[in-house]
Amino acid sequence: MKKATVILFFIWPFIFSALNVQVLIAKFVSVPLSQVFAYGNVLLLIAGIFTQLRQPGTYSKTAAMWFVFYLSYYTFGLIATAYHGVNSPIMRTLIPLVYFAAFYFFFKQEENQKFFAKILMYTFLTSSIFTILMFKKNFDIDYGGVHIYKLDRAGGLYGDANNAALVCILSFLLVKQFFVAETRKLKLFKYFLYAVIFYSLVLTFSTTGLSVFIITFVLSNQKFFNKQRLFLLAGLGVVGFILILNLKTLTADMPLTTNQRYKIENLVNVVTLSTDKVDNSGRGELLTHLLETIYENPFLGNGIDHSVVMRGHNTYMGIWADAGLITFIIFCSILISLFVKSLKVKGDVRSFCLSALIVFYIFMLSLQTILNQPYLIIIFVFLAYLIDGNKKYAKIGRAAISDTGLTNKKYQSV
Repeated sequence: MKKATVILFFIWPFIFSALNVQVLIAKFVSVPLSQVFAYGNVLLLIAGIFTQLRQPGTYSKTAAMWFVFYLSYYTFGLIATAYHGVNSPIMRTLIPLVYFAAFYFFFKQEENQKFFAKILMYTFLTSSIFTILMFKKNFDIDYGGVHIYKLDRAGGLYGDANNAALVCILSFLLVKQFFVAETRKLKLFKYFLYAVIFYSLVLTFSTTGLSVFIITFVLSNQKFFNKQRLFLLAGLGVVGFILILNLKTLTADMPLTTNQRYKIENLVNVVTLSTDKVDNSGRGELLTHLLETIYENPFLGNGIDHSVVMRGHNTYMGIWADAGLITFIIFCSILISLFVKSLKVKGDVRSFCLSALIVFYIFMLSLQTILNQPYLIIIFVFLAYLIDGNKKYAKIGRAAISDTGLTNKKYQSV
């Protein structure tokens, strides 16, 4: 398939979504124009599906499980919507489904997976850089320009600190996995990119983000830790723990805002397990209201997009609140299946897939946007193809693995 066609029908819509271009156009140009672009991308993706139908390749059975979820979600969700007589923006909710379906067909060709890995890495890295630049310029998407007050947290292109933190962590994993550093200069440049990404993450002041980053950093570098290095890691952990305990003192002379100091205090509370003092930014109350609607309609649900209207900030409970218990069970079963299958994968692909899944699973406890954002649901499809591809080639011997692309260590970086 010609690369120009791939870029037009698949890569452009992905970049448009991942860099939140629609919101930027709506904020600073025109809302109708942003809608034209959004639905124009949907048409491109649908056309892209037809270009892929006759292309050779192997579909991922793991990725296909998501079709079962979507079937259940829209079946029960539509019934609940009609039963409760509520108005739901059904057309808007179908956009992530179109992205999912398009990339399900797109990834069946392995060369498309390798090409997309590069685009994914560069796009998320770009987003992380913009997070820094926008924060330095005091530019806030929600405000619609340069804020009159100093920003407390970096929201980046998404206007939300936790979403920005999520992308920063995924950027780190992608650079680690898919950036080849064969020379000393490239290795130094790779470390520089790590520093940029970490700085971007710090600027979000996301307690969840920093906690998840530590987990994924250790998991993605598990090969590095032998017995001697584990003792070193334990020592560094003790030093890090002491530094965090004294973080308020260490940052006392820094020009931080009141909310930034409050987030630092919150991080200290998390590390010291002072759970009664941890602030969840009001998410606990929002989740309580969402749970009340689940108790009212546990089996059928409350209708499509109900959890978004309620601002529940929890993807798991949001699925249950929207489309009922059966859909919730299917969703959790898919997540468990993805994790179990990742454990069976060989080589660096295993740590990459497990780390990425852990990032999503933890952030879904505090975000309601993960399945609603096209650029994030695509990553679930990408991971499923990596998992199935690695397992498939592992069965046919080391000689075959050498030519498999992403499953080979040579191609785990680009």
